[in-house]
Amino acid sequence: MPRLEDRQIGEMNEQRQARAIRDLADESIPIGAGFATFSPGVAWINHATRVGFGVDVGETELDRMEAFYGERGVTPKIELTTFATESFLGALARRGYTTENFENVLARPLDPAEDPFCAMTHPRDPAVEIRRTDPADEGACRAHAVVVTREFCAGEVPEEHIAMAVRALRHPRSVGFTAWVGGELVAGSGMEIFASGGERICSLWGTAVREPYRRRGIQQALIARRLAWAVEQGCSAAIIESKPGVATERNAARMGFALAYVRVCMAKGPPA
Repeated sequence: MPRLEDRQIGEMNEQRQARAIRDLADESIPIGAGFATFSPGVAWINHATRVGFGVDVGETELDRMEAFYGERGVTPKIELTTFATESFLGALARRGYTTENFENVLARPLDPAEDPFCAMTHPRDPAVEIRRTDPADEGACRAHAVVVTREFCAGEVPEEHIAMAVRALRHPRSVGFTAWVGGELVAGSGMEIFASGGERICSLWGTAVREPYRRRGIQQALIARRLAWAVEQGCSAAIIESKPGVATERNAARMGFALAYVRVCMAKGPPA
């Protein structure tokens, strides 16, 4: 099977991202080819996705998006990619949008003949057991959500974040996996399998490992387990999104992922 081009990966993944966040959000409106989404207290939901992917979005649409967020008391934000048009970037600049952060989207092809665990550069730890999270088990989903959100949030974890993480794990296209050591839950991760243009692709997301258990190859083992699941489901490629320079990006690169494109979050007004 020929390797997917970076733009194909971008088109598929941005469509997936927009639909998934729309499904999870409490409120959404269509904007261009994407959506503006909102859930109270959940910052990673509150932005517009897949807006300006290779096309311009009119001033009227941008006015509508900004009004949507203004009425809900949050700063208008848009996630763009390196495939956005220069004219659309110019329109955002004229409206006072500034860059808030970057996210690298990495991808790799999947081969049914390959054992993903062989791609691990860290020796497998026999003490680590990986289990699939049962979406019908509310307690298991909550325990999974808590171990992940505690690593992403500094201090007290808002209940809204835990509830949204549970909602994401129980989404029909999602599959969750956890890592256990000596009967203790030490890490969690998620993935989504989606179809686009005759291809089945997987997106790996939401991985966190508790501090005392890091540097034991647990994140790589969770990547390998999800890739093995994706191969079983007939996926031809896998995607991981990561902040630049963090452990997720390093582990993904070690396991065959390469940069496909960059996502940029822009907010109206000066950077926070």
